[in-house]
Amino acid sequence: MTAITSETKRITYDDVQVVAEQAIIQNLPPEREIIDLLPAEFIVDGFDGIKDPYDMVGVRLEMRGIAFTGPKTIVHNIKMAVERAGLKLREFVVAPLAIGRTILTDGEQDFGTVVIDLGAGQATAAVIHDHQLKFAAVDQEGGDYITKDVSTVLNISMADAEKIKRDYGFANPLQASVNNEFPIHPVGKSEATRISEKYLAEIIEARVEQIFTNLFKQLQPTGALDMPGGLVLTGGSAALAGIKELAHQMFGMSVKVMAPTEIGLRHPSYTTGYAVAKLAAQQTMTERVVKQAISGNRLTAVQQDEATQTEPKKRSLFRKNEEKQENDMNTKPSNEEPDLEGEYFDEEPKEKMTDKIKGLFANFFD
Repeated sequence: MTAITSETKRITYDDVQVVAEQAIIQNLPPEREIIDLLPAEFIVDGFDGIKDPYDMVGVRLEMRGIAFTGPKTIVHNIKMAVERAGLKLREFVVAPLAIGRTILTDGEQDFGTVVIDLGAGQATAAVIHDHQLKFAAVDQEGGDYITKDVSTVLNISMADAEKIKRDYGFANPLQASVNNEFPIHPVGKSEATRISEKYLAEIIEARVEQIFTNLFKQLQPTGALDMPGGLVLTGGSAALAGIKELAHQMFGMSVKVMAPTEIGLRHPSYTTGYAVAKLAAQQTMTERVVKQAISGNRLTAVQQDEATQTEPKKRSLFRKNEEKQENDMNTKPSNEEPDLEGEYFDEEPKEKMTDKIKGLFANFFD
């Protein structure tokens, strides 16, 4: 809780950051560090359920939120890796929460759904309920472990194992055919040998079953397996044929495989990257200010000006430049092509698509 001290009693972003800083004043174990802070609601003079208190009038501001913590060693190593890559880390994003908000419907987030992200390095199970991340479990096995199993059993290189896993792999041997064979090139042999889809599927199934079993043991005590939203699979290994049926058999709930559909990213391996970028891009200024409380950095005057710039003002500038372009075209000789390289917002050159993409990632990392 914080008191609003300004004469006008209007709540500013500084007030929001102060109340967020007050919220995270607590004794954490020395090995833990806060990595994310999400406001659940703000309360202004006793009126609760407020999502964004900016510019409201009041004398007392309170905030309820959820703080996510992580191992300090891992957090610091990630920061160091990002900085050594020449980037400035603006904030952390909790990947399971970002994935849930991106691929789940409003009803699935509300009534409860289990999301399993089958990544290359690990598998993560997240429980989304009431639009919040209620539980997360990690199994330190992922798609790379499946590839390594194929490589070891068939005595082929990791590159060849990854290729045949993608081209011929089934997670459920019942769907693979013993008659469909393909060539492999074992290390140390000059001639290729042939194996069946079914044999490859049995290798893959063993590891996928182990991953699902480990996650099932962690999810079962939470009661999440009875939620109406069912189970949603994503991540690169979710593209394996037959994995949906295997998951249904092991978890006993409805299962579907999800992938992003925007800008051509129609593969589950892109889900995490897209979800994290989308969540960061769609943050409100109030959410960004709350996150700033973790690092203790204050918004600059320029950032506050950007936050208070309204859409009507932007549209007004756009109309002004449209009129300028129209006047310029009307003054050109009729036998010349009109110059469409006009200005955009405040008489600045229109951004190229590559600049927009660079801008998105520049904003994302800092």
